[in-house]
Amino acid sequence: MSFAQQLEEITVTAQKRETVLSKTGLALSAFTGDYLEKMRVERASDIGDRTPGFSYYNLSPLQANMAMRGAFTSDGSPGTSQPIGLFIDEVYMGRPSHIDNDLFGLERVEVLRGPQGTLFGRNVVGGAISIFTKNPSADSGSEGSVTFGSNNLMELKGYFSGELSENVFGSITIKSQEDDGWAKNVFTGNDAEGRDTQSVRVKLHSPSSGDNDREMTFSADFTKDRSKGLAAFVLDGDAERFPGTPDNYTDSLQSYDGGLIKDAGGAHFKISRNMDILGDNTTFTSITAYRFGDNLYYDSDLGPAIRQNVMINLTKEQKKLNFYPNFLKVIHQLKKFLCLFFY
Repeated sequence: MSFAQQLEEITVTAQKRETVLSKTGLALSAFTGDYLEKMRVERASDIGDRTPGFSYYNLSPLQANMAMRGAFTSDGSPGTSQPIGLFIDEVYMGRPSHIDNDLFGLERVEVLRGPQGTLFGRNVVGGAISIFTKNPSADSGSEGSVTFGSNNLMELKGYFSGELSENVFGSITIKSQEDDGWAKNVFTGNDAEGRDTQSVRVKLHSPSSGDNDREMTFSADFTKDRSKGLAAFVLDGDAERFPGTPDNYTDSLQSYDGGLIKDAGGAHFKISRNMDILGDNTTFTSITAYRFGDNLYYDSDLGPAIRQNVMINLTKEQKKLNFYPNFLKVIHQLKKFLCLFFY
C-alpha cells in the first residue's frame, strides 16, 4: 500500500458544508481529535505550534494574542477583540481572557488563514480557528486516563457517553490537571508556573434519522483555573538587571507570587433542519449561545519588594463589557433564525 493510500481523509465544514480537506479550495489546516490527543494539544496556544503562518503568545494568562498572515493587535488589554476569531462549536469566543482555556474531548480543529468575513462575520481579518467537540453517539462507552509526571504532575481525563432515550444521546467529559510548576520564586520561596485547572462539559445530541430531518445539540461547559503566578526573569544584555537577580532560569525573583482566579463557561443550543426550499441540500441552522467569565489575575512588575505590584482585576469590568457583545450575539443568532440563514 502506498503512502498516499494511507492518508486519512478529514471531513471539514470550513465552507459551512461538509467537504473533504484534500478537495477544499482554502488555505486550511485541519487536525483530528486522535492526532491532537497524541500530540498533547491541550490549549489553544498549542495549535499555533503546529500550524504554518499562525503564531500565538500570551502577555499574561488573560491576555492572549494571535497573529496570522501579518494580522494581529498590539493592544494587550484583556478586553480587546482579536483579528483572528476563535470558535468553539461555532460559538465565537469574544475575549482574549476566554481563549486559552483547556481543550478536551475534541472531534477536530480547523485553522483557516486569510479573511473569513463572508462566512464567519467580524473579527476574522487574519483568519479563523474552529474547534469542534465530540458529539455523543449510539456507541455507548467510556474512556479515561491518569498521567503522572515531573513537578508532581497529576492529570485526569474521562469521557462517558451513552443513549439516554430513543435517538437522544448524552456525554460528559472531564479534565483535571495539577502540578507544582517548573520554577521557584526565590524571593518568597514558593513554586511558580504551576497549573491547577478543572474542566467539565455536558453534551446532549439528537441526530436526524428516518423521517426526522431535525438535528439538535445542547452543550454546557465550565472551567475553573487557579494556576500559580508566572516566573519573571531579567535577561542579560543592555537592560538593567535588578539587584540580586538569579542567573538560573528556573529561579524567579518577584516580591509577590501572583496567581490566577478564573471561572469561565457557558452553554449553547444548536438546531439544524433540512428544508426543501432551494433543493435537497438546503439546511437551516440556528445557534443560540451564552458565555460568561470572571477573572482575577495578580501579577508583579518583575522586580523586588521595593517596586509596586500590579493587580489586574477583570471581574467587575468584564461583566459590564461582556453583556453588550453577548446580547448582540443572541440577537445576531435570532436574526439569522428569522431571516432563514441557509448553508
